[in-house]
Amino acid sequence: MMPNHHITKPVLIGEVKADGQFNVSGRPKARSSPTSWSPYLEGSKDLIADWRSPMSCGNFNVVTGKCGGASK
Repeated sequence: MMPNHHITKPVLIGEVKADGQFNVSGRPKARSSPTSWSPYLEGSKDLIADWRSPMSCGNFNVVTGKCGGASK
């Protein structure tokens, strides 16, 4: 489990066949590491999720140094 409470997952690359089944064409050795917030969206590019001290926050703004959402 990562500090943002997400887990890594294996990735399969493939195509959907006419019968609805999948034809797997690739299986990278590295696992996918998800991010909590999109670095491409203006409203979330400065946010991270890190549930370790001292942040303990799911939407910590690295620019302002503050956690958004409900207070403790």
